[in-house]
Amino acid sequence: MKRLLSLITFFTLIIILTPQTVLAAENTASLNSQIQIIGEYNYKIWDGYNDTDYIVVIQNNSQSSLEIDAKGYALDSSGVIVEVSEDYITCLGAGKQAVVELWFENIDNNEVAFVPQFNVSPASYAYDYSNYVTYSMTPTSTSAIVTLTNNGTKTADIKTQAIFFSGDNISYYNDDYEFDVAPGQSYAEELDTFDKSFDNCLIFTQAYYY
Repeated sequence: MKRLLSLITFFTLIIILTPQTVLAAENTASLNSQIQIIGEYNYKIWDGYNDTDYIVVIQNNSQSSLEIDAKGYALDSSGVIVEVSEDYITCLGAGKQAVVELWFENIDNNEVAFVPQFNVSPASYAYDYSNYVTYSMTPTSTSAIVTLTNNGTKTADIKTQAIFFSGDNISYYNDDYEFDVAPGQSYAEELDTFDKSFDNCLIFTQAYYY
């Protein structure tokens, strides 16, 4: 009798849980498809070294704020994965763009290609606030000075990202965080290229509160 009850309980759980599991998988796959790759770039971080920064600009095409776990795979000439890097985006608002940075040490100097992978879910503990943050950017010879303002009513965390270009080629990437920016507060930060020359700079901001 106990065995029969156990079997009934087991199959009941399968009936109840399986649709939920399938639905969760479908939702994840659906959200993953909402991440559009806008651009991919890579460059040697330091002259004379093999370290490579792989930069991926993405856009959230869904109607919701998303949390993104990103992985990057470095491949050798045979297509074998030889190194893995990770990045994380706390909250990317609907329709917004952000930069994923994947850093590879490339110790063996054998990496010839890079592939991104995204695991996307609804933002679980942060709320998008990017529509309430404005910025202006002033370039110098080797940096970008970005002035940001919290125009809303919430205290927010703000991440600023900068991609520097020389012609069509990426020169450098840099970012910075500012935590607990109060309503009405303005501040400035300098994102440096460490003496890399550039003629164009793209700025991305992510802002959220808890």
